[in-house]
Amino acid sequence: ARVANFSGSNLSLITQISPSDRSTCTFSPNGVDYSQESDGQTIQHSQWRKNLSITPATQIGLQVTDNKVSCLLNGGVVVQTTMTYPIAGGTVGISVWDPTLGKAKLAIANFEVSSIK
Repeated sequence: ARVANFSGSNLSLITQISPSDRSTCTFSPNGVDYSQESDGQTIQHSQWRKNLSITPATQIGLQVTDNKVSCLLNGGVVVQTTMTYPIAGGTVGISVWDPTLGKAKLAIANFEVSSIK
């Protein structure tokens, strides 16, 4: 996804792998966080810590290949994890958040979804 305009504390790309499993790449000023949740419990968490400014030129991504899930920033992998099972499909979503009500806003210039390879 290429960001056109963003305000808020964080921006997340989410893939729902099954009704009870999801993976999330969260982009914030502190860097990138990856989390995997199963039945409401966080079972895996990875971080990439670096000052990050999300601007209109920023490209973010969540990539699923076989049993690997990667968080992408400007075309490069910054966090990658291996699932314990192959991923056959799922759904995707975007979430924005800020502690100040009404501050979190997002406009996406380009959002691409392709089949799992």
